[in-house]
Amino acid sequence: MTRCADRGGRLPPAVRRSRTARRASGPGRDGRRHNFLPHTADVGLTAVAPDLPALFEESALALSELTCRLPEGGSDHPLDVREESVELVARDLVSLAFLWLNELIGLGELRRAAMVGATVERVEVPSDAGDRPPEVRLLARIRLVPFDDAAVRPGVPVKSATFHRLAVTPTRDGWRLVGYLDV
Repeated sequence: MTRCADRGGRLPPAVRRSRTARRASGPGRDGRRHNFLPHTADVGLTAVAPDLPALFEESALALSELTCRLPEGGSDHPLDVREESVELVARDLVSLAFLWLNELIGLGELRRAAMVGATVERVEVPSDAGDRPPEVRLLARIRLVPFDDAAVRPGVPVKSATFHRLAVTPTRDGWRLVGYLDV
């Protein structure tokens, strides 16, 4: 069940109209899924996947469903999909998740575009960094479609991801990301 409440416990209209309700009810492809969490001022999300690249892709999908509105059943005209490469380096997985979500939010704002897909090529987590601080690295390709009045419209405006309760943890079946977005 999709849950995301405002101060009065009501779901914001954009979240009520979100396609997420169909995805959050059970696992999707390869055990991936996501949903939104209740919070008084922010929007919380969880993403679950069998491995780290899939986890970061699933969190991108959750963010996309929240921040843009695509036409149901496709569009009458072809969408102008543009691709951007992203490389991020952080000290740990939590910091990487923070950078990842904010990079996606920033790219959408900068390009005035909806993020419609992400392919995470790899997430590198060093097993032993020796004397130097560990560096966690992510390489990805992001697909963006410019906003227009008919087919692709902005959804919930997200200012940024926060470190509030941000977590990336291993589970019995893979990985789980929990994060909150400042809206």
